[in-house]
Amino acid sequence: MDKDDEFRRQASMEADPDCAAAFTRRWRPLRAHLSPLIGENGFAALIGRAVRLAMPHVDCLGFEPAPKTSEHWFAALEQRLSTIDPAAAQAADTALMDAFTRQLTGLIGAALTERLLAAAAEGGDGQDKHRSTSK
Repeated sequence: MDKDDEFRRQASMEADPDCAAAFTRRWRPLRAHLSPLIGENGFAALIGRAVRLAMPHVDCLGFEPAPKTSEHWFAALEQRLSTIDPAAAQAADTALMDAFTRQLTGLIGAALTERLLAAAAEGGDGQDKHRSTSK
């Protein structure tokens, strides 16, 4: 299993019967960590591209016209996920995280992607907690 598969497996393990709430808990911290690095427009572009890549696998993700900001994407996706069967919502969220993680890994590499996803999941700042600090 490569690191991309491990990232996606960990993300999908966070299944929640209320997929819209799980979506919020997973994606908003990720945006908080990535937006300072790639900008709000960059994050919105990544999530929009992830939706387009996931659509062939999960037809409930189609949007016309596409939202322009990540906040609009989140609102649209949360609304969509809350109106479909929980299993289908979880499959859609997993496909979206899959596509997003693959893109991010391709752009910034596996090591940084792993750190950012872990920091977002833990609510941390993405800094290596094992580094010693001297005063």
